[in-house]
Amino acid sequence: RDRDRDHTHHKTRSKSVKRRKNKSRDMRNKDLNLDNDKMTQKEMFRVWLTDHVKLPQYYEVFVENGVEDFRMIMDMTINELKMIGVHTKKHQLQIQKEITKLRNQMKRRNSANLFDTV
Repeated sequence: RDRDRDHTHHKTRSKSVKRRKNKSRDMRNKDLNLDNDKMTQKEMFRVWLTDHVKLPQYYEVFVENGVEDFRMIMDMTINELKMIGVHTKKHQLQIQKEITKLRNQMKRRNSANLFDTV
């Protein structure tokens, strides 16, 4: 019986881990809501670093270096990330990948707005 109970517990735990991973993957694939009027740019930046980039530990590093909104981060290079304190290559690439997604989202948004005005 104990063995059956342990096996059932493992299956349950395994399902909850899968759900968390799927939720995390879904969040990364979602666009950031750039039209959120209730949040400041700084708050949206924090949400982006936490929910999309998955590196919330760098928020204070960015803020201490004057990077608090998307206009500033959009053009950041890997060298600039190194200069402000993002030293691991994995984290630099992760941030760059999310910056690229953000740029693409902005382009799609701007294209949609262009067609709306025509």
